[in-house]
Amino acid sequence: MLNNKLCVLLTSIAFAFGGAAACKKSDKTEEAAKTVENARDNVRDQAQDVKDEVKDVKEEMKDVNAQQADLDKAKVELVRARADYSTELQARLAKIDSRLTELRARTDAKAKVAADELKIKRDELAVKVDSSATQAEAGWNEFKTDVSTGFDKLEADVNAAFN
Repeated sequence: MLNNKLCVLLTSIAFAFGGAAACKKSDKTEEAAKTVENARDNVRDQAQDVKDEVKDVKEEMKDVNAQQADLDKAKVELVRARADYSTELQARLAKIDSRLTELRARTDAKAKVAADELKIKRDELAVKVDSSATQAEAGWNEFKTDVSTGFDKLEADVNAAFN
């Protein structure tokens, strides 16, 4: 019985001198432990998010590499197509040159004057044709239209000179 009284007395004294504070410290400890646990869970979640993002980035890089390969193929095709176009333009110029040579071979002065005037127009068109390899993408449609119109007009003028 003495032990019980002593225990009650000690408990009363403990409460009187900070026993309640001991309970608060225990609550703070629990709160801190919960904060640590939440932070640890957050770190784990963030690490998993990073892992998932790395996986996504790797998949995206595969797509980017495939797109780059397609772009490289397209650039090669563009170079080939421009070379073919230039070859066709040179063939049209050669045909005009042949016709101008034929016109110049005529004996009348009017034909010779026409051949000289048409040669000047031909040379101006040839300068444009020679610039086809360096023509910027942004102005390509205008360039192509201008050259095509120039050829059509020059060919019509050459044909008219024979009449």
